Amino acid sequence: MKAVVYKEPFTVAVEEVDKPSIQHPNDVIVRVSSTAICVSDLHM
Repeated sequence: MKAVVYKEPFTVAVEEVDKPSIQHPNDVIVRVSSTAICVSDLHM
């Protein structure tokens, strides 16, 4: 699956990654279906 990956400050990329899996009983997997950017989100 494709995901946005944080590489280093000011650098992100879209890469192919493995599907997430539950590794611990307290883990959860969250699907983000939509998002928005506001002015305060424009910094890392």
